[in-house]
Amino acid sequence: MLVHSSSIGADKMVNIIVCDDNDSYRQEIIKVVEKVFKNNLYDFKIHSFDDYDQNFLKIVESNLENKVYLLDMETPSSDGIQVSRLIRKNDLNSFITYITLYYDDYKLLLDDDAMFFGYVDKRKDYKIELENILLKMIRLRFRKQMLRVKCSGIITDIDMRHIDYISCNRASHSIEIHTNWGTHTTNLTLIEVMELLDDRFIYIHRKYIVNREHISNIDITRKMVTLSNSIKLEASDSFLKSFKGNESNIEIGELIETSV
Repeated sequence: MLVHSSSIGADKMVNIIVCDDNDSYRQEIIKVVEKVFKNNLYDFKIHSFDDYDQNFLKIVESNLENKVYLLDMETPSSDGIQVSRLIRKNDLNSFITYITLYYDDYKLLLDDDAMFFGYVDKRKDYKIELENILLKMIRLRFRKQMLRVKCSGIITDIDMRHIDYISCNRASHSIEIHTNWGTHTTNLTLIEVMELLDDRFIYIHRKYIVNREHISNIDITRKMVTLSNSIKLEASDSFLKSFKGNESNIEIGELIETSV
């Protein structure tokens, strides 16, 4: 088993389990996964296998959070159908996607018990198709609609899609929720409000939580994050460390599109 990991400031680690007995395909799949999750600022770890062997089964039986399976339909030990049924015995939450040359041979065997998220046909331009499936998976994962908080004694529902960032106001011992129509103030702490948010929100600094989908630019040299509304926020060294060694100014051009 080979493990690849990256940490870019997200709060939920995504574990991507890749199994393909063809080394060339497996490496291409890993490159697509790295591209998608890095561009969308997710913490992730890739667990890579060339067969459904004992090491693979240990991952299936483990308590790792947020599993995403990218499965070959045929390997020397087993096939993706049997493996997906094994996964579903105790795990109904992970995403399963098949990547195969043999979908036509197996499509009649795909049943509701497998609850697979999709399949990618290697005979076509499968890397683009895989990227789209991963982006769709990210959009669906951990998504909530509303943040409910008490503001000035009134219970307020705030659409998370429209939150740009959340900042800490130490002078008033409160936090400010900045949206595209105004600012809401609540007496919660950043830690408390983070527990109410979904997976699109990340810490970029101890003072700021940002909607990752609203980031347009990360400037490592100036330690600054620019949002799509041109607001600039200070970024911490821990958030920026994953970008060191790259160009000093990085455009985030492939973040998830948010439906309005």
